[in-house]
Amino acid sequence: MNILETKDLKVHFHQHNRVVRALDGVDLFLPQGKTAALVGPSGCGKTTLARTILGLYPPLAGKIYLNNIDITLTRDQKLLRENVRMVFQNSYLSFDPRFRIQESLREALPVARTGTRRQDQKLVAVSLEEAGLDAGVAGRFPHELSGGQLARAAIARALIKRPSVVIFDEPFSSLDAISAGRILELLLALKRTLGTAYLVITHDIRLAARIADLIFVMQDGKIIECGPAQALVKNPGQKYTRLLLDAAFYRLKE
Repeated sequence: MNILETKDLKVHFHQHNRVVRALDGVDLFLPQGKTAALVGPSGCGKTTLARTILGLYPPLAGKIYLNNIDITLTRDQKLLRENVRMVFQNSYLSFDPRFRIQESLREALPVARTGTRRQDQKLVAVSLEEAGLDAGVAGRFPHELSGGQLARAAIARALIKRPSVVIFDEPFSSLDAISAGRILELLLALKRTLGTAYLVITHDIRLAARIADLIFVMQDGKIIECGPAQALVKNPGQKYTRLLLDAAFYRLKE
């Protein structure tokens, strides 16, 4: 069963008297409990797709299904908030610097909650622990954390409500290699434990091959190739995908 699906999704922008086809008929599917990687260079439409799924951009045409429910027009915010979360590329910018980490995590909980403040604090503590952070982090401000700690706090915030889908926008681009490796292992472990489906947006096809069950290759607002991750990287069908693999191999040798 597909927990998330887009069909012929189109988003166009008007810039300098021309039409930019940011999404030009995108078909993407994410099976329940699996990881799909959306791979392509900057400007190809990856983040636009994520923001359209979240309801931040209105589609010109096409459909978005969540749990087999068409949310294209209704943009059911309650359904989206309970089932889809996003971890943004820059963790520092995604946290309000005026709030302590515990306050930011509590904001991610449902508005209409009957739980007590103590119960909320327990949920925050559990979520931080799952993300590999100690309880003392809850009382700190974002600027008091390292990049790796803040990335973990962002993951804790995304998972605190046990969503069906988490979208990661270039989750490792701002981290050093050691921190990125640790966060990657954390995500894989949480996926096995919680069964959450991931949509990982990345320019790095090596990362996609390591973390994903499925890879979707995007170019100029279109999905040009998709398939099981290992099969696709071993036998790509499109020249552009081969170029991405060659570039990744070249960076690996450097």
